[in-house]
Amino acid sequence: MERSNKLIALLGSLVSASLLLAACAPAATPAPTAVPATAVPTAMPTVEIKIAFYGPLTGQAANLGQEQLALARIAVSDFNKGMAGYHATLVEEDTDITADKAVPVCTKDATDNTIVGVVGPSGSGQVEACAKILEDAGLAH
Repeated sequence: MERSNKLIALLGSLVSASLLLAACAPAATPAPTAVPATAVPTAMPTVEIKIAFYGPLTGQAANLGQEQLALARIAVSDFNKGMAGYHATLVEEDTDITADKAVPVCTKDATDNTIVGVVGPSGSGQVEACAKILEDAGLAH
């Protein structure tokens, strides 16, 4: 924060000095200049967004997880159709329905700086096991 304050103070001093010099300079009539050609607008770069999905894609609750995954895919597809300049990708993670399988997955994704959020976990035991890991990483879940 201290570095930021020093930079602001330096910029403020430079702006003040340039205004003072401009005010003291003799008035001059500017020479006519040619009108520049109209620039062709360039396309904005696409912002890539990665969202992790945690669900039971295998095991006893796979039917629920597959349904949740299908809905998450629809949401990402709709987002990509309606949000110019952004593109979302779904990172599909199988956490079965157990905390034992979820913890390694959320620990891995918590260190991935390209993931901005998590859909899930699906079960309460998984949420309890992963919540602190995901919150410490600053991931919405």
